[in-house]
Amino acid sequence: MFADSFEACMTEKIFPAAWKPGKPPGEPYSYRPICLLVGKMLKRVIYNRLLPVAERQDGLSDQQYGFRKARSTIDAIKLVTGLAEDAMHGKGSTSKYCVVVTLDVKNQPIGI
Repeated sequence: MFADSFEACMTEKIFPAAWKPGKPPGEPYSYRPICLLVGKMLKRVIYNRLLPVAERQDGLSDQQYGFRKARSTIDAIKLVTGLAEDAMHGKGSTSKYCVVVTLDVKNQPIGI
């Protein structure tokens, strides 16, 4: 039953309105807990379909760390700190200057 529903979602490219009846589709409170569970299962189905495409050669940049197997935030931090150390010590084609700019984005409701 779920497999058929997920397949229909994939084919029709929709999230069925019946799963969130009578509620504004853009509002988080519109989604019932069961809908969230079903949505998460559907995301897993999509993830499992996309993973082989993304992981093949030339699928994603080698510097993509999020949502990848055997890659973590620690790996990304090690890469950045290694580049910074190389720059500060003038290794390779880098100079002795280093600037690191970070951005932390938080999903937060506005004016509810």
